[in-house]
This record gives sequence, structure tokens and C-alpha cells, in this order.
Amino acid sequence: MAVDVRVVNGNAAGCNRGATFDQNEPNDRDAYIMAVTAGTSSNGKPGQAAPGPCDMAGALLEQFELFLPVFAPKGVECVTELRALQVPGWKGSKATDECGFFDLGTQLGRSALHQVVKGYVTRPDAEQPEGIYLTMNPIDPVFLARAENAMGKKGKKISAEDVHVIARRWFVVDADPVRPISGISATDSEKAAARSVIDAVREDLAAHGFADPMFCDSGNGFHLWYRIDLPRDDGGFVEHTIKGLARRHNTARATVDTSVFNPSRIMKVPGTWARKGGSTPDRPHRMACVLEIPHKGD
Repeated sequence: MAVDVRVVNGNAAGCNRGATFDQNEPNDRDAYIMAVTAGTSSNGKPGQAAPGPCDMAGALLEQFELFLPVFAPKGVECVTELRALQVPGWKGSKATDECGFFDLGTQLGRSALHQVVKGYVTRPDAEQPEGIYLTMNPIDPVFLARAENAMGKKGKKISAEDVHVIARRWFVVDADPVRPISGISATDSEKAAARSVIDAVREDLAAHGFADPMFCDSGNGFHLWYRIDLPRDDGGFVEHTIKGLARRHNTARATVDTSVFNPSRIMKVPGTWARKGGSTPDRPHRMACVLEIPHKGD
């Protein structure tokens, strides 16, 4: 089965649009993916000029063009929460989390989401949030009354919780590397260990009848997005499945995140940066991106 693989090269040169590979040729595919996702730093380390606002805006636009049609097809009701974590305060004041709500079933909401995220990723490096996320499942449209297609008041707890999710649309498996301490980015070797785990999970689920997922690089690890159609209260299906996958595939170097089962869970927005700790040559900040999208109809 052929899969469209479009990868954003998040360096100063900008984007590489629309490259297509056959997943039956894994060497070709994997070499390309690893070449453009390993060791690319948001502040230009190692040996690169820092991406400017134009580069970042272009990379984000490409990622939105890949991600949004799959995550929230046009015309399908989908209100999501966007959450920016640890946004630096004005003149050194305390960092805060910011959130807002967007109706992705409308072009207005989709455009507003893109513009808001663009506003974050094109800021100077020191003003960037630690990470930018959205709820993986649709939430009650009543939240638009708090902040419609815009960010809400800073410092206010207005986020959606599990009870506010209207249905489960995604089952996401998140593989992350084990790092010596928390709050730091992964090395290329640590990230490669997460890739081995996510590949094993993908093969396992394919053998049990799961369709091809959307495959994403989260910056430090990898995500598999499987479309589902379950009620919010799924009887524990997602939780039990994720914990079962962890028991079968965890290694000493990388693990499946067993906390990614609650319906209001947030996931990193492709085209934004993973900024845990400082960016160093061996532990750089990296851009999250979509790696593979199954053909329509698969």
C-alpha cells in the first residue's frame, strides 16, 4: 500500500514539499525521515543559522496543510482547545499557560487557529512557549462562548476536561525515549530508541487489523494516530490497549506513554517546536511534524 510521506525540513532552508515514497521501500523512506528530523535545532544548533519568521511560517503552513484535513475534515463538527504551555511573561515575569477554542468545522476557525499558532512560532526564540498542543478529541461547542476562535484570558483556568469531550475520534500511541533526567530534550540516539518502539507497536497493531495511522514526529519521540469512533466512556478500551502495548513493547531505552488515554488529552501541534530544557548540540530543540498520511479511502 502506498503512503504519502511529506516531511518538513525544519532548518533555515525552509520546507521540502510533497515528497512521496512507497512504504514498501522502507530503506528509502526511513533514511529520508531520519535525515530531516534528527538533530534539527530551533535556535540553529548545531552549525545552522536560526530559522527566521518566514522559514517558521512556511513550515507551519505546510504542516497545517498536511495535518488539519486528516485531524478535522472540513464540514465535520470539531471544536478543539489550543493550549500553549509556559509562555514567557513580559520582561521576565512568570511564564503562564494560555488556551483558546477553535471551531475547525468552519474555515474561519481553521484560519484563526493557523494565525494564532503562527503568532507563537514566529516570536523570537526567548519568547517561545515550551510547547503548543491541542485536544485530540472534539469538545463541547459551548466552550466557544469562552473564547471563540481566539485565545482566552491568560492565567485563567478555562481548559476543557474529560467530561467535556463529546466523543473519541483518535487513539494515539506515544513513544518517548528514556532520558537521564526530566525536562530535557532527547539525543539522536535516544530518539532512535523511541523509533524502534513505535515501529514495533505499528507492526503489532497492523497484525491485529488496525488501518494505517497518521505517523508523526513529536520532536523527542513519535506518535501513531489511529482514527476511531467511540463514546467518551469507552469502557476502558483505549487505556487497556495502550497499557497492553506498553507491556509488550517497552524497552530499557524507550517506552509507550501509558497516560495518553484520557479523552481530553492534549497532543503537540505539528509545525511547532518541542522545547524541553535548553537547546544544546547533543540535545537540540526539534520541530514536530507529520511523517506519513495514508491515502484517502484507505
